[in-house]
Amino acid sequence: MFLYYVYIWYSESFLILGADLKIDVNERFVALVYYLSDWVGKSDLKLCVFTSDLELIECKKISATSWHMKLEDDTVYIEGDPNAYKIVKSTPH
Repeated sequence: MFLYYVYIWYSESFLILGADLKIDVNERFVALVYYLSDWVGKSDLKLCVFTSDLELIECKKISATSWHMKLEDDTVYIEGDPNAYKIVKSTPH
């Protein structure tokens, strides 16, 4: 399991942009939580899950600030979020 944190803040004059990215990986899945914000207060906070072959399973808006995220087996835990996100990958019929 690997955990990566990337923080990017850009400010020039009155223009402020922010991004926060967290990635956790295991043998089967890649979990990615990102936060983007612009200078007028618009923001986006999502959890995206991929297979280990980088096929997108799903992206979902979340409400908790993603300061800490952990991928264990097929479940994603986010600090401050009362929900645990179970990864359910359907197979084609």
